Amino acid sequence: MVKTYILNTEKLYDDEIFQKCMKKISDCRKGKVLAYKFRKDKNSSLAAGLLIDFGLSEFGLKGKNILFTYGKNGKPSIKEYPNIHFNVSHSGNFAIAAFAGKETGCDIEKTEKNIDLKISEMFFCPSECEYINSFDDKDSKINAFYRLWVLKESFIKATGCGLSVPLDSFCINIGEKITVEQQENKNEYFFREHNIDGYKIAFCSEEKDFTDRLLYVDVVKDILR
Repeated sequence: MVKTYILNTEKLYDDEIFQKCMKKISDCRKGKVLAYKFRKDKNSSLAAGLLIDFGLSEFGLKGKNILFTYGKNGKPSIKEYPNIHFNVSHSGNFAIAAFAGKETGCDIEKTEKNIDLKISEMFFCPSECEYINSFDDKDSKINAFYRLWVLKESFIKATGCGLSVPLDSFCINIGEKITVEQQENKNEYFFREHNIDGYKIAFCSEEKDFTDRLLYVDVVKDILR
């Protein structure tokens, strides 16, 4: 079962809450948070760390004490627990995370109305561009663009290949069931989508079953309880 989580970062702008949360994360994550210049980016990195710790607590583990290892493309894992796979993403005021027994990836993007849709011609495969252009109005085209974007990002994160995989080297097919045509491996991948106001979210995993809904994690009620 793929467990999915989301956290709103707005409460992290409170300095007292921010400092209390910093005490909850590992020294490694603290270094990542403090490396950012702007508070928004600090909050996003902190939120990602908090979600990792929260998800691992569901397995009876304390993320603060876990030693993470990183693949050649930077994807973290836990050597001592090879059956726990996770991934995080953040955008705008939200961070998301997924935990599963098999490889998994996730992506969230804040939708921007002024996006240049010509980007899709540079990075997407022809069938994906056709899907975007099948809509008449610009808002629908933008919606289709971001839908494909998060699905594609979640896939490459699930494979662990990251941006070493050109975005036009595989194709997302949107129908009754979302599938991917790809040459990276022979594994089957499954997808789950969510929409919240102004954001697109996608999860991808080798595991078929997903939780029915995103679990909202509250900084105060769930993290600092």
